[in-house]
Amino acid sequence: MQFGTKSKTTPSGLPVAGWWRRGIATLIDDVLGFTVIWFAGLISATIIGKVIWTAVTQTIVDVRTKLGDVVDGIASSGNVQQQIQDLINAYRASGKTPNDLGNLIINTYIDNLHLTVMQGLIIFVCIAGCFYFAIYNHIIRVHRKGRSLGDGLVGIYAVTDGAFFPSYRTAIVRYLCMGVIAGAISAVGSFSSSLANATNVLTATVLIVDLLFPLFDKHGRSLHDLIAGTYTAHPDRFGYSLEHMTATPASE
Repeated sequence: MQFGTKSKTTPSGLPVAGWWRRGIATLIDDVLGFTVIWFAGLISATIIGKVIWTAVTQTIVDVRTKLGDVVDGIASSGNVQQQIQDLINAYRASGKTPNDLGNLIINTYIDNLHLTVMQGLIIFVCIAGCFYFAIYNHIIRVHRKGRSLGDGLVGIYAVTDGAFFPSYRTAIVRYLCMGVIAGAISAVGSFSSSLANATNVLTATVLIVDLLFPLFDKHGRSLHDLIAGTYTAHPDRFGYSLEHMTATPASE
């Protein structure tokens, strides 16, 4: 397939997407991803916070019951921190070992950490939803339509040498490769504090190079495009749309 020539084109002749256009697409995808994660995190944190708070308040009641006459006469009102401190003071005044009280509180608290099936299901759906959005937007859509949601809004596509959409394997490599590289470098730094600063700088450098690489590559590719064997095209510059195209042939 040959679609024409411009100053920067893919091997098949499609015009390369401009750097700013790619940046805007990435920003849109990041904002969408952050919004999904934030919303799911808010729901999950609310449920977990409720479970923890219920466990703390119930633990105080249960511990007071188990201690019996040791805490007779101590007010059961006031904030949670004050109630726990009153329990500790009463236990010390009774001549009992404070460590025993600590173990009693911890074990009772653990026993009271009950996550209902519905709460667990909601948290699971939130976590699964975040993963699905990332997979759908950056892998499934890129394979089927050649573009993420952000790419679609600015009119750009991810294509292979033959101007076909990437296979699932290629889309996965394209999406994950920079994260894997950055993660591997950071992991090296986690083993030694003396290496941490150097690996942090190297990680940032790799990500910046990936961002700026299209400005210097003759086909306008980022590092993740280079590794995956893909190109980011803007065919609308020729008035040509790839919407009708199918995914990469099985032979690729």
